[in-house]
Order: sequence, then C-alpha cells, then structure tokens
Amino acid sequence: MTSKNGHPKLSEAAGNYITQVNAEDGNSGYMEVHRFVSWFGADYLVDGLKAPEIVSYVERYSVTDAEYAQKLRSLQAFLLFLHRQGWCPTNLAAQVKLKRKKTTAKPNVALNKTPEAICMTPEGYQSMINELAQLKEKRIVLIDEIKKAAADKDFKENAPLHAAREQKGHVEGRIKEIEEALKLVQVMQEKPKMALRVGVGVSVICYDLSTEREVCYTIVSPREVDPANGKISNLSPIGKALVGREQGETIDIKVPSGMMRFVIKQIGH
Repeated sequence: MTSKNGHPKLSEAAGNYITQVNAEDGNSGYMEVHRFVSWFGADYLVDGLKAPEIVSYVERYSVTDAEYAQKLRSLQAFLLFLHRQGWCPTNLAAQVKLKRKKTTAKPNVALNKTPEAICMTPEGYQSMINELAQLKEKRIVLIDEIKKAAADKDFKENAPLHAAREQKGHVEGRIKEIEEALKLVQVMQEKPKMALRVGVGVSVICYDLSTEREVCYTIVSPREVDPANGKISNLSPIGKALVGREQGETIDIKVPSGMMRFVIKQIGH
C-alpha cells in the first residue's frame, strides 16, 4: 500500500535505502533501520512521519550505550535519504540530536548498579540461542573467505576481501550484542493457558471498533518483535496500552497515525 501521492510504506523505503547504500559504500546501518521500521510498523506510510514522533523515538536511546552515536548517525542517514527521495517534505534527520554524557560525579552505589534484566519468552530466548549458533558458524565461513581473498595480495582493488571483512564486522558486532543480552535474560516460566491480564508473553485478541475487525497480538520484549507474525513490543504504543489490561476492557490507543479504540475480547498464552 502507498499513499495517494505515491509515497511508500516504511518497509519498502527501508529496503530501497539498504539496497542503494550497500551498492554505494556498504555502510547501511541496517540494524538501526530495522528497529525504526519495527517501532512504527512496516505498513506505516513514510509521508506520515512527523517531527514530534521522531523526537520521541530518539528519546529511547541511552547516552551510556557504547554505540549511541553510531546508532543515531545511522538513523539520521536513513531519514535524510527519505527527505532526498522526496518522500518526506521536511528533513526529519534534523530532529535526531546527540545528547552529551553527563560528567557529574555519582555515588559509588550507582556505579555498582546491577544491569536491568531482560524478560523474554522461552521462544524468544531459544531464537537468540539459535541465531548465535548460526552467526558463529557464519563467522568461520567468513574467516575462510577472508584468507582466500587476501591471497590475491592486491588489497586496494580486492572487492571480495573488503566485502568479507565488512560482513565479518557486522557478524562480530551481532554476536557480541547477543552474548551480552543473554547474560541479562530472564526466561519467563510457563503460565496457565488463560491469563487474567495482558503482559509479556501473552496473546490478546482485540476488536478494532474503527475497522470492525479482530486483530491478534502477542506481547513480547523489544528484542523479539516480529510485526509480520503479530509480535509487538511491550514498549510500543499499542503494547504499552494493552499491558495490564483485562478481558472486556475498551481502550483508546494513541499511535503515530492517530487514535485507535480496541475492545479486549480474549487473553491467553
């Protein structure tokens, strides 16, 4: 689906962006673009993006994240691309501003603060384990490709060598990200098939009063988001509105495209 003026959905724009940037310099920042698209929704129309929404999204980033600056630069590049393509009338990249880290001394107790746990479903945890195993296998393959490409000696014009090294860098980064996350994961215990309230790991069937259709969501952690299969983050606008609610409740949800009104018909696992 596209808007009346032919502007694409976010998923289509992201695919176009990643393809073009990869062809130019191989630095797509694809993980950050994927997170951005997942947050707003793959079907969200590009020309519907507004400055306040971008500012609110950027507030999610932590200044203490070691990759904070790089992540924001990747987002800026994507938003600038949307503007240059003529899909966004204003340059929303200007709303992505880096915040400086505070240097004020903090009590020692803050320095020893335990990192916040990541609550995940058993399926999400197993998915991370599987991805980690696949990435480690891929790393071995890439190391072998680098050795073969390096045998060419002409490093300046050796495109296969540069491509393999770059891909290995992405793989190494993802492996590190998953390994660090797994240290903090708390796997949810099995719960009864029926739940009293909506929470992480819970599926909920809602009746959309505006479209008069039923929709089904599964509330998951941000790392398990899969819009294509109805898995939405507990931190997304819809997820936040649903968490803690009971069957039979009618709720109004403010989303980037406007307001939605749902009736919760069924809650379960």
